[in-house]
Amino acid sequence: MTDRRALAGIVNNDKSVAAAHERFISMLERWWRKHLPHIEALAPDNGKKGNVYGLRRLLLGSIEKALADQHLLSDHQVRGGLACYFEYFKPEFKSIAFSGWGPELIPDDEILQSQFPEVLAAMEAKRTRLAELTALFTAADEEDYEDEDDTGVLPSDQVIKPSRKN
Repeated sequence: MTDRRALAGIVNNDKSVAAAHERFISMLERWWRKHLPHIEALAPDNGKKGNVYGLRRLLLGSIEKALADQHLLSDHQVRGGLACYFEYFKPEFKSIAFSGWGPELIPDDEILQSQFPEVLAAMEAKRTRLAELTALFTAADEEDYEDEDDTGVLPSDQVIKPSRKN
């Protein structure tokens, strides 16, 4: 091997690495399915709030055991990965533990994107076009404006404004 950069391609295309990755993902998915009920049970029950830190302890202890036979990540990396995940979603976990599962946990923009992606794309295209036109009209009002691109945009002092009849 003379080029270090070629090493990534060799590793990425290695069948044993791909098999180890598939095995790891399979182990992780089994662990997730087994522990999903604990996450779902985080919501308050009979006035008793869920215990976010108890859930964290349970998950950290169990994932290390569930992934003990894999050779892609060390125990510290496995626990660290879950700890980072848990830290990222801690506000959501606390919200679930306090008030239960509710629609407020999903941000409005995610709901809109999942239900109306074509409407949002059309709105974004119109916002972009509006910004372009605003920039053209602003440029046309500058003192040294010349319509070099033949846009047809006139400075506002040259536009005849309709008269209002009362």
